[in-house]
Amino acid sequence: MPLLNFDEQKGELYVTSTEVCTQVQKCGTVRTLHAQIVPADQKTARQAENCFWQAFQRCQPATLTYADNGLDAGTVNTFTLKSAGGKCAISDGVQHYVVPRPPGKTTTYTCSDVKLQADGLYVFSCGNVGTVIVPMPRS
Repeated sequence: MPLLNFDEQKGELYVTSTEVCTQVQKCGTVRTLHAQIVPADQKTARQAENCFWQAFQRCQPATLTYADNGLDAGTVNTFTLKSAGGKCAISDGVQHYVVPRPPGKTTTYTCSDVKLQADGLYVFSCGNVGTVIVPMPRS
């Protein structure tokens, strides 16, 4: 909301805003095929997971997409961070698909926590899907 202010020293009228611009950091996408990170994502997966972890630690708005692909079906998880009432809110928008149909309707769950481990990024207690592990590439 704009506010009108007067600078007495300069004799100038100016407008300020009380709105805070919060830009959502898009950390990227990690894709797996049969639980192994696809070759094209080997270099970017670690960056994407570290980006989301750092955003979580600072409670900054961010997203991370994890596409877990099987032979003819899979799941797309879109994790979202936002600050809500002084706490960091974590959600998981889940879509399932079966080839050749497009992904189905998104079901969103609230998650409880995020931890970065040596083997991946753990997103805990996401409703009916439980804990989701986004695998980390092997060094």
